[in-house]
Amino acid sequence: MNLFFESSGQAVCFLCMTPVGMFIAFCLDTDVIAGKLRVFADLFLLLAAGVAVLFMLVLCKENDLRLYHFLGFATGAVLYVGGFGKIIRTLKRQQDSKNGWRNKYHQKG
Repeated sequence: MNLFFESSGQAVCFLCMTPVGMFIAFCLDTDVIAGKLRVFADLFLLLAAGVAVLFMLVLCKENDLRLYHFLGFATGAVLYVGGFGKIIRTLKRQQDSKNGWRNKYHQKG
């Protein structure tokens, strides 16, 4: 692990960026589900992503983004898409089929 992280501060920042990646992936999921409110969901996604990354940089006392920040962010996004994201999308599909409702974004054609 010493080869990857120069100091323990970098490891802490990497681990702090992982939940940020999960949060932004969740926001992206809500953007897909939003339907007619997609414009507002896009704005929310941009604002949430910026605030979350800025908050984590201030919390970790970092001055700039480095590779380990992006790796932590990507790790969180992959964990969300492979785990909770699948569950949420499955529940959404079951809810839509149960209600018999399909919007234009979910239709095949």
